[in-house]
Amino acid sequence: MSVRLRALVILALTLATTVARAKPFHCAGLTQREMNDCAYEELRRSEAALGRALDAARARLDGEERERLDLAEQAWEHFRDAECEARCWPSRSGSIYPMLRALCRAGLARERTRSLAEFPVAP
Repeated sequence: MSVRLRALVILALTLATTVARAKPFHCAGLTQREMNDCAYEELRRSEAALGRALDAARARLDGEERERLDLAEQAWEHFRDAECEARCWPSRSGSIYPMLRALCRAGLARERTRSLAEFPVAP
C-alpha cells in the first residue's frame, strides 16, 4: 500500500471515528456528489446548533466576558479551519476532499457546541 493511500485510509478512519462518537453519519448517496451533499447538510445542521449554543452562551455573559467569548470563538474558527485542512490535506486533490472537510468541520462544531453548553455564567 502506498504512503498516500495509507494516509487516506488513516484519515478516513479518524474522521469516521470522530463522527461516529458524536452521531452516526447516514447518507443514502451512491455517488461522490451525493455523499458530498449529505456531508454539507450535516455541516449545516451542526453549524446551526453551534450558532444556537453560542447565542445561549453569550446571553449568559455580559460586557467583558462576552467580548472574551467572541475572541475565543474567532480563535476557535481559525483552529477549526487549520485542523480540518491538516486532517484532510492528503485528499486535497480528490473528489472525496469536500466530504471529508465538511465532516471534519461538522464533528468539530459538535464538540464546540458541547463545550459552549458548559461555559461558565458571569458572576
